[in-house]
Amino acid sequence: LPASYPQGHPDMFWADGDLRLANGALPASTTVEQIGPQQWLRFSWHPSKWNPGADSLLSYFEFVERRLLQAK
Repeated sequence: LPASYPQGHPDMFWADGDLRLANGALPASTTVEQIGPQQWLRFSWHPSKWNPGADSLLSYFEFVERRLLQAK
């Protein structure tokens, strides 16, 4: 989380480096990163609107879930 959280929204998360879409492509706004001996897939996904009084980590996770379901 950014140091400014909850005023600033989450921006990135990491997943297993071999995660791909059903067609084998990388999801949008991702890069493969080597961290130590393991490869990770970094997602730079952030909501277009963020209200620190209403949004939370839960709403961010819901945003990520919606994006993943759309990506297929």
